Amino acid sequence: MNRRDFRRLAEEGLRDARVLLAGRRYAAAYYLAGYAVECGLKACIARQIGQYEFPPSARFSRDVFTHDLRELVKQAGLNDLLIESLRESRGFRQNWETVTKCVRDRE
Repeated sequence: MNRRDFRRLAEEGLRDARVLLAGRRYAAAYYLAGYAVECGLKACIARQIGQYEFPPSARFSRDVFTHDLRELVKQAGLNDLLIESLRESRGFRQNWETVTKCVRDRE
């Protein structure tokens, strides 16, 4: 899979999550929202490393083949932005906690 594939999956997952949310299927909506976040983060990582670049560390491949959103945020270089967003927005923090819980529950 490449960056475009992950981006497409993220966009599709988000559209489907919105439909489920409108249908009051909250658990399923958050599950798909988590999947969309995961795919979006993997698209960011794919963009950073480029198709022909050597992975930055021996552990890198193992670290990105995960459903752990916190690890994917770290690998995408977005950890500082996440911390700032969690600190500044109660709504974002609540949504992040819900989505990460749904992802953990699916593992």
